[in-house]
Amino acid sequence: MVKYIKRIGPTHQQAIRASCRLANQKGGVGKTTTAINLGTALAAIGERVLIVDLDLQGNASTGLGIDRRSRNCSIYDVLIGEAPLREAVVATAVPRLHIAASTMDLSGLELELGSTPGRAFRLRDAIAALNNNTTPGPITPMC
Repeated sequence: MVKYIKRIGPTHQQAIRASCRLANQKGGVGKTTTAINLGTALAAIGERVLIVDLDLQGNASTGLGIDRRSRNCSIYDVLIGEAPLREAVVATAVPRLHIAASTMDLSGLELELGSTPGRAFRLRDAIAALNNNTTPGPITPMC
């Protein structure tokens, strides 16, 4: 799903922010490869891109060179409310391409959150808060 949001800034210049979500329940269909390649291509043409790795295995994080031992703050910490998304974002070797890394801790998230109110909106809210505090311009999130 791709959605475009038109925003007019204080200088009346138009900025377009796209959000792309890659999902499929079946494994081995190329979700991670597509996210990495699409994110790299967008960064190469000047977009600021954030890949949010929501895979328990963290293959997008590993594929972008983020060592498992260096993942001190992950998307898990963000989703349980212990850290803002900004703290989980790590720069990659590709200029303008960032990732919010995943860890195996994500496997227990559903049990930990249980019936917590608003749990389905935690990622959306974390991305919105990041974009509200980011200058210049928004980050294009890819989950």
